[in-house]
Amino acid sequence: MEKDFISQLRLKLRDNGISLTDIDFILTFISPSQMDENLWVMDNKAYKELAEHGLWEPLLKATRELGGGDWGHL
Repeated sequence: MEKDFISQLRLKLRDNGISLTDIDFILTFISPSQMDENLWVMDNKAYKELAEHGLWEPLLKATRELGGGDWGHL
């Protein structure tokens, strides 16, 4: 299931006009949760890094379009 989400997210981001380089950059911050195999977590510094590169909103949009919720950040 985990690879399906990442594959779908990758395709959705690409469909939304995000470059492959930026998609790879986004995915460096995302990993499977150690507590629940059905959840994905994001590195704490992700929000700042992705926002600085203009990629935070596209990630939220793609995640919502796939039926997911918001990514948390500190």
